[in-house]
Amino acid sequence: MISTEPNRGLPRPSAVKAVVHARGEGSPIVFLHGLFGDAEDFAPIDVRGRCLCVDLPGHGRAPLDQRAWEEAEGPGLARMARAVDEALEPLEAAHLVGYSMGGRIALWSALFGRRSWRSLTLLSASPGLSVPQERRHRVALDQARAEQIRAHGLPAFLTDWYRMELFADLRDRPGFSAQRDRRAQADPEAMATLIAAMSPGRQPDLWPHLEALRLPVLYVAGSRDRRYVRILERAASRSPQGRLDVIEGAGHSVHLERPAEVARRLESFFEGR
Repeated sequence: MISTEPNRGLPRPSAVKAVVHARGEGSPIVFLHGLFGDAEDFAPIDVRGRCLCVDLPGHGRAPLDQRAWEEAEGPGLARMARAVDEALEPLEAAHLVGYSMGGRIALWSALFGRRSWRSLTLLSASPGLSVPQERRHRVALDQARAEQIRAHGLPAFLTDWYRMELFADLRDRPGFSAQRDRRAQADPEAMATLIAAMSPGRQPDLWPHLEALRLPVLYVAGSRDRRYVRILERAASRSPQGRLDVIEGAGHSVHLERPAEVARRLESFFEGR
């Protein structure tokens, strides 16, 4: 288990809160999980350094204040990134790692946040959707998913969610059922709100901004997740200091399917930075 470290530092003006869990000593590394995940998703990633694993608002031990979320300014990525930034005060420059939705939040933070990061790692995370028709389709799809959660409950929704081909490799992983059941304990209204609000169709398209990244960026995809290999290969080519690492035999959830290999790639990437 990851122990919870109380947040310290400056007062936090935002009512949208994140919770930080810490383990280890040394250079700080911040980890942001994906939708339906929590800080425990990164417990198997054994890297040297002070690992600061975040429960994003609405996940894990960070409840979502619905009114505060609705009143917060900016797109969902900005609201999440601001909550993370405030929860980490007064942390100095750290490495930033994000998976899927957490990767999109991390990318937003690196581009537009007020904090300077030593490096950025995106695990199976896309910079966004550029085609208007694709954006409209995804908004409608995620709104329908939100209504499915409200109508049938989170456990039933997650059973369907993890049937997607995207998670085929994760389903074969030992402990998957226990992990799914743990995620089913989350607040269904919070999850319904976030799956709609954090839809890639609603979020800014960050592809045009990749050339502005002024820090080392590692893009990581599983070899069996061919769509994301193509996406992240393109993203790496547009980032001045970007590179792509492909984890053989892994699917979309690379950090859960191949934690030791992901840890090895991270430590190699962090070396000297």
